Amino acid sequence: MGIYVNRTLDLKKIKAIGFDMDCTLVRYHTEAFERQTFEMARERLVTLKGYPKEIFRIDFDFQRVIRGLVIDEKRGNLIKGSLYGRIKKASHGLRSMDFKTQRDVYDGQIIDPSENLFTPIDTSFSISHGVLFSYLVDLRDQNPKAYPPYEEIARDVVEMIDLIHRDQSLKDHVAERMHQFFIQDKKIPLLLERLKHSGKTLFIVTDSDHIYAQKLLDFTMTPFLRDHSHWMDLFDIVVTLAGKPQFFTAGKRFLKVDMESDQLVNIEGKLAPGIFRGGNSKDLQDYLNLSSDEILYIGDHIYGDVVALKKVCGWRTALIVEEIDGEIENLKKGKGTLSKLNKLMAEKEKCEDEIDKMIDSDAEKKKTESLFGELKKIDQKLKKIMDEYHAPFNPYWGELMRSDAEESLFAGQVAKYACIYMAKVSDLADVSSRKCFRPRRRPLPHDD
Repeated sequence: MGIYVNRTLDLKKIKAIGFDMDCTLVRYHTEAFERQTFEMARERLVTLKGYPKEIFRIDFDFQRVIRGLVIDEKRGNLIKGSLYGRIKKASHGLRSMDFKTQRDVYDGQIIDPSENLFTPIDTSFSISHGVLFSYLVDLRDQNPKAYPPYEEIARDVVEMIDLIHRDQSLKDHVAERMHQFFIQDKKIPLLLERLKHSGKTLFIVTDSDHIYAQKLLDFTMTPFLRDHSHWMDLFDIVVTLAGKPQFFTAGKRFLKVDMESDQLVNIEGKLAPGIFRGGNSKDLQDYLNLSSDEILYIGDHIYGDVVALKKVCGWRTALIVEEIDGEIENLKKGKGTLSKLNKLMAEKEKCEDEIDKMIDSDAEKKKTESLFGELKKIDQKLKKIMDEYHAPFNPYWGELMRSDAEESLFAGQVAKYACIYMAKVSDLADVSSRKCFRPRRRPLPHDD
């Protein structure tokens, strides 16, 4: 629907554009994929880790978790924080925590996702992880003897999800059911051809292996090309099993993939066009022979694709936030309600100011009590209108990009590290390859 701009980005100055593959170049039916991940990881927990078979009765609720939450593995909690790391919402297992409980548990603690205390849910591929962990915490609370401690549950969930990715069982399953799990967005291959014609060098850096990548790109790209016979004709370099974010921070060597023999070949000398495994951003940038601000990288993972890259390489960044279109539609629905909410909040503040003045001046108790009664009525109206405003958003966590009046922790990361963001790569389809994106002037608290 649109491109949202945090920092000026002039595409005329961009000479090379890199792409992540999963959930970027290749769009997923995310809910279907995460349900499959959930079900396969759940099955492994029973067969390999000895979890009770009762966990087969739990069903996958895609809305139970949103991107931007963090998991407190030690306490069995999921947390939504604000831009400043303040805890705004939390749940223990499936049970929402009230404000008093949050305060008692965390006592003003600030969330820093980079600390080992918390595990961030930073991509849509983490939804199944968060949902499965929440359910198991709930089951453990009901029957502590049947389940390990929360931290062990968290480790087991991660281990089983990693296993079904590593042993290819998940990828083999979805690759046999392409239409069920992947979206053929015809605009993306046409966009890539246009970028190629405009003189941009294109490359891919993905954590997927080359066999899986080829299957997905053959399905989503090649059938819709007009001026090229195969998707590989579009890209100078394709890096597989990149191991991001280490690709941007460490110095692993490139190994070339021989597509005929499926063997890995050592590289002598400088990088040349081809399909590779591993590698590092420095050698890739040397091959491109460009300065960091002439390279744009587009991905969906706030840490793996954007944060580390921005800190270490200084490349320009674009983040795919597939949820943003739905968020904007809900904001449109709530525009009138938000206006009512703001008016009521102004009334509340005025009433509170009058109460404070009366208390300070030792006014008659009767007058003060009358104002407290008025304040209570305003609060009741506010609750009703706030419930109406939040109704279209996630029923457990509300808006993706806000925590009450403040920006969410996730929104703060997007603003800090992504030059631009959008719901899907094809949102660039109608944008000139010479477009200059400029941010709007952001209002500051004192601007009003």
